[in-house]
Formats: sequence, structure tokens, C-alpha cells
Amino acid sequence: YNAYEANDVRRTVITHVPGAYGNANYEYYCYKFQDPGNYTCKFYIARTAEAYLISAEASYKLNPSDPSVLTNINALRAKRGASALASVDLYDIINERRLELAVEGTRWTDMKRTPSETVTGKSMALVFLEAKGRGANDLLYPIPTSAMDVNEELVQNPGY
Repeated sequence: YNAYEANDVRRTVITHVPGAYGNANYEYYCYKFQDPGNYTCKFYIARTAEAYLISAEASYKLNPSDPSVLTNINALRAKRGASALASVDLYDIINERRLELAVEGTRWTDMKRTPSETVTGKSMALVFLEAKGRGANDLLYPIPTSAMDVNEELVQNPGY
């Protein structure tokens, strides 16, 4: 919640901070895809905002000085009421993905493929896990038993 700028509409759309149920503490809720009439959740396939972010990240990785990167990020930020950025790097793009795609299930894969700013040779995800006392095995998903039953050469990932 605090990662959003004050004028960024995503702050109010994505999270709601009521003092619900007589609780003095703030509670965070996601109302991102709920119908305000009946609070049912909508299912989405892809969003234009995600296309802007994918384009910006891919363009940046091909050519960091490509002006379309900054244009795509600032176009998205303008639609959300956030201030324009003067320049952009990979971590600005990943942060914008974090804000725009909050609670959509993309953060972990973003962190897995992005190098850490602070620790050379490690991903953001691995640095996060190591700070929690966990290791590289926790970056892996289990291989389903059904897949290993079909292919005898598959070996389960460590830790499962």
C-alpha cells in the first residue's frame, strides 16, 4: 500500500484500508477485480497495461536506451495518476509491474528472472529467500507425480 504514490489510483483500487470490525489496526483488502454491486470476482485473460509492461521490459533488455521504454512506462503511469519518470531502468520496470500487477500472481516470476540490485549473480527471489533463512531449492516447484509416472527419467526437485 505504501509503495504507491498519493495520486496513484491503483492505491485505492487495489487495496482498501478500513478499520473494520472495531479493530484499531488497519486491514488490507483487494478489491481489484470485484464487482462493486455483488462483490463477485471477474476473471481476466490479459490486460493492456501488462502489454505495456512486457513491451517496456523486452525493449529495455534489447536496448536500454530505447526511448519507447520510458514512453511505455510513463503512458501507463499517466493513466494511473502517478508522476512521470525522467529515466527508467530494469528495476523501475519491475517495480511498475509490482504496482500494476499486484495480487495477480506475477511477482514471484518477476523476482526469479530479475538479477538482484545488491547481490551480484543472484536473483531478487534468491536474495529474498536467503534473507528468510531459505535456499535455492525453494526457487523450484515440485514435479508432479503424474509427470514422473509417465517419464521415468524425471527426478524430483530437491526438497520435495
